[in-house]
Amino acid sequence: MYPQFSSPVFRSQSPILSNSFDQEMTPALISFNQLPQATDRFKFSLLQYLTTVLLKLARHLESRLRSMTPFVFEPNLPEESLPGAIADLSNHNFAKELSQALERDELFLDYQPQIDLETGKLSGVESLVRWHHPRLGRISPADFIPIAEETGLIIPMGYWILRRACQQYQQWQSLGIAPFKLSVNLSLCQLKDPNLVPVIRSILIETEINPDYLELEITESFMVSDISAAIATLTELRELGIQIAIDDFGTGYSSLSSLKNLPIQTLKIDKSFLDDLSATNKNQVILQSIIELGHRLKLQIIAEGIENEGQLKILKTMNCDCGQGYFLSRPLHLEALSHYFRQVKLGIHLPQLLFS
Repeated sequence: MYPQFSSPVFRSQSPILSNSFDQEMTPALISFNQLPQATDRFKFSLLQYLTTVLLKLARHLESRLRSMTPFVFEPNLPEESLPGAIADLSNHNFAKELSQALERDELFLDYQPQIDLETGKLSGVESLVRWHHPRLGRISPADFIPIAEETGLIIPMGYWILRRACQQYQQWQSLGIAPFKLSVNLSLCQLKDPNLVPVIRSILIETEINPDYLELEITESFMVSDISAAIATLTELRELGIQIAIDDFGTGYSSLSSLKNLPIQTLKIDKSFLDDLSATNKNQVILQSIIELGHRLKLQIIAEGIENEGQLKILKTMNCDCGQGYFLSRPLHLEALSHYFRQVKLGIHLPQLLFS
């Protein structure tokens, strides 16, 4: 027998508990085959959520049966994020909700600092999109970004992210904050968009940002498509003064030898190379080789996913230029980052104790 529910409100059919409550209910069979957009991570999150709901429902049932009073159980969605609601996904409305998120001003940006590993000072920030749904709460980017890419929504969303990040950067500059690098992710769908360069050019003009401080991050996946066309587009962007970075390097299709043909300035080493770094000598040898060869190609090297002091110390001995990760700073809300900048103006750098 399947649980009886009318999402998102659960109601009892028991004669003892029902009283004036609805009697017509439809048994619900939750099948992942009905969720074509769902990722494995979503399915796992959904199972966790349903388990929690059923446990809460059982406790409420036990409590109400003892008191013999009617109830309506309304589970609270966890703030950090059920990536969707059962009703939304079963009706294939999740993509529609996402398309309306821009109009409803539900998307916002967090910023994760990138730290100069020699000085401990801020070298840049990466702009990270977040979605706060009015009913579902915060939805993980790991769940809505793939849907945005599959549906093509990533193109208007990507331009919104770039415009909003550039506007915010200019606001910081107006407050006297010293210039730093602003990184924004560029999807493969955007890279294939014929309007990419004209739109980015218009955003540069509109926001009046200095393109020397703007960096667009692309993943290695672009190398499996039309590499010649991709290089031509990246070259046009570079001619605008924008810097180009390869993100998550080492997890995809490129190699250091192929990088010499790309108009890039920064290499971001994937966090997988930092796993077991202090325990495995092979990982250290590989990482040291990437850093050294990257430097010979005149590339700035950023290590992603720094999670402990041991990783930080090893990266410093390898002369890695910059680092990014929870050990240095989590992604910050706008208010928190503004507070960070006020500290920087006073000569205080959050990670400075790590570099003493």
